[in-house]
Amino acid sequence: MPVDGSRVADLLTTLSNLVTLTFVVTSMLNIGLGMTLSGVTQPLRNARLVIMALVANFVIVPLAAVVIVRLISLEPDHEIGFILLALAAGAPFLPKLAQFAKADLSFAVALMALLIVASVVYLPIALPLFLPGIRVDGASIAFSLLVTILFPLGLGLFVRWRLANVPHNVAPALTTVTNISLVLLVVLLLGLNVGKVLAMVGNGSPRWRGLRRGRPPAIQARCGG
Repeated sequence: MPVDGSRVADLLTTLSNLVTLTFVVTSMLNIGLGMTLSGVTQPLRNARLVIMALVANFVIVPLAAVVIVRLISLEPDHEIGFILLALAAGAPFLPKLAQFAKADLSFAVALMALLIVASVVYLPIALPLFLPGIRVDGASIAFSLLVTILFPLGLGLFVRWRLANVPHNVAPALTTVTNISLVLLVVLLLGLNVGKVLAMVGNGSPRWRGLRRGRPPAIQARCGG
């Protein structure tokens, strides 16, 4: 019996969405259980650091994304997704990366929370500017960031504050679920997208082919290819 490729892709997409949600919620809850509110807010008292983070994430990164999509022609859906990714700061992977790197977890969590709160205000304003003519529900994106990231983080902080013994009992299980879901997510995303990436690079647009040859598209056109 032949396998329906579209159904398999839909199944993998649904599974990856579920695994992503599991990773985000469990990792944020686990981090909240291991921290205090004062520990999260302490790094935000450095005004210079806060300003630099806001400028980097809400000015430099979006502008860099615009330059990239101008240099490398992408499919319209890919271009929109790339711009959205650049605009929506506050990735939930940041604290996990800080843990892997043995960096300052408090700073990573504080930065993530700051960027998510700022994104709630920033997205509805920035999306019409960076994606004119494209209808994107910025409020819905911002709401999902609050519900899936800040709410579990806040719940963990509250539980640690009110029930000091609970974090020690549930943290190991949450860590296991988080790590397993992260591995599954990487595998699923690679399976879903590696073919598209290879096809884009292999068949690329004239702009991409020009960049691979070491010549900008405009120079390539003047030189006859």
